[in-house]
Amino acid sequence: MDLVTTRVPDRKDSKVSRLRELAVVDARSSLCRLAWSRLGQWLHAMLTLGGLGVEEAGDW
Repeated sequence: MDLVTTRVPDRKDSKVSRLRELAVVDARSSLCRLAWSRLGQWLHAMLTLGGLGVEEAGDW
């Protein structure tokens, strides 16, 4: 028969895990902002190089 034990996290463990969760969320949002920025740069370059010109493509 296996003995199942559960460990109740103390305050320090829960605080560290919460900080770790926040760091992961912050990293994901930073990556998302970077991806949108790169997409905007790429779109701007495609419109400019495609002969439309940024002014003709719309208000940036």
